[in-house]
Amino acid sequence: MSSYRAKKRAFIARLILIDVCVVLTIVLMIEQTRPVC
Repeated sequence: MSSYRAKKRAFIARLILIDVCVVLTIVLMIEQTRPVC
């Protein structure tokens, strides 16, 4: 059970990291398209 829990933990951590990367890329794209004053 402990190994299953560890795998689930790593999977969730990976999902959070991917979400953060996606949000960062989207924000960067929006910042680039927006005219910088």
